[in-house]
Order: sequence, then structure tokens, then C-alpha cells
Amino acid sequence: MPHCTISMRVPNPLVGAAIRRCLEFLPIRASVAGAAITDHANDVAQTLTP
Repeated sequence: MPHCTISMRVPNPLVGAAIRRCLEFLPIRASVAGAAITDHANDVAQTLTP
């Protein structure tokens, strides 16, 4: 699904501005071609299948 990710490294006082910036681009039109659950901290991804 289309989404905006805000890094955990964004300082607390800037989170509101970061969320507003993400919302400026929504809604996003897209077609889903694939999906996965990803753990970036451990560099692991599991592809989801129907």
C-alpha cells in the first residue's frame, strides 16, 4: 500500500512538520504489484503472497 514513512530519527519537535509534509501528497493513486513485511533494523523482508 502507498505510504509515507517517518524515520525514528526525526527529532520530536519536528514530527508534526514531518507528518504535515507527508499528508501534502495524499491520497496517492497506485496499483499494488507486491507486498512485504520488512524489518529494516535487521535487514529482513518477508514477501506476502495471496
